[in-house]
Amino acid sequence: MEPIANRVSDCLQAFTELCTGPGKWEGHDETGATFHNVARPKIRDEFSRFKVWAGNMGAHKTGMSSLAYRLRDASHIRRQVINLLNDLVESLSDG
Repeated sequence: MEPIANRVSDCLQAFTELCTGPGKWEGHDETGATFHNVARPKIRDEFSRFKVWAGNMGAHKTGMSSLAYRLRDASHIRRQVINLLNDLVESLSDG
């Protein structure tokens, strides 16, 4: 797999673990009110958006139909995409 496809795969896995794994989904907002399971639906929405983006861009693919292939002459943009995907994996892991 190409680096972008690898990172997209890592993001998909991190999203899945965050959405389905056990965790404390309860807390308090700035007013002190308690909320329950508010974050999980929002994360699922972002997961859906990410999958649409990856599908539209071919970010999860390899070969000539992939985002990496289309960015072969724009290494600075490819590096930025990889950096952003790395940041997303890190943020999801922190969640």
